[in-house]
Amino acid sequence: MQDSFRLGNSSVLLTGANGFVGGAIFRKLKACGCDVTVGWRRRPPGTDCPFVEFDLAAPSSVQRGLEGAPGFDFVIHAAGSLGADCDNINRGGTSLLLNNLGSRVGCWIQLGSAGVYRNNFAGVIDESTPCEPTSDYEKSKLHADLEVVSKHPKAIIFRPTMVAGTGMRGSPLRALLQGVSRGVVPVVADDNFLNLVHVEDVADAILEAWRNPQAYLNYSAFILSDDM
Repeated sequence: MQDSFRLGNSSVLLTGANGFVGGAIFRKLKACGCDVTVGWRRRPPGTDCPFVEFDLAAPSSVQRGLEGAPGFDFVIHAAGSLGADCDNINRGGTSLLLNNLGSRVGCWIQLGSAGVYRNNFAGVIDESTPCEPTSDYEKSKLHADLEVVSKHPKAIIFRPTMVAGTGMRGSPLRALLQGVSRGVVPVVADDNFLNLVHVEDVADAILEAWRNPQAYLNYSAFILSDDM
């Protein structure tokens, strides 16, 4: 296990850099001069960053992609799926990364979901609220988080509510309605039923953990919301 964190020029393996949230994280890390390696099925368009090709749904692909990879000061795992393959990607893919990277990671930062907590319409939630996910997506996210915490001694879990902002794919209103129907927009304040967090705020939270991981490692998880 890497025992220290190199900041400024620290090495980061980022998954999901082609996605909505992962793309925002990628841009902020690059702007800070971070040595970012992207791990996914394809390199982000218009970039020349180091790239490790793998498919989180294919064990042999992950093994081939990571077997010769160096150690990383950080893994920021932002890749995921809301679709029918969510268990395979979210739970299974996280497990593949953990098993194939082993002790070659200093700190693991996991992007989860606040929807893993109890029935989101039953009242206000916080980090002490029991985790009782109901949808397949949220169950897959919780299982992924728990495996990260159990296998990695330096793990930080961020659980955003519904993420919105420039660059959302499709109709924002449709995305919000889908989020409500799937139970991924929890109530985190008495006066806020549809709790949104801006994508740039999520990326900033990840960036802060990258800059100062020791401040986060004594806690199990953090909810990211518009009240953060």
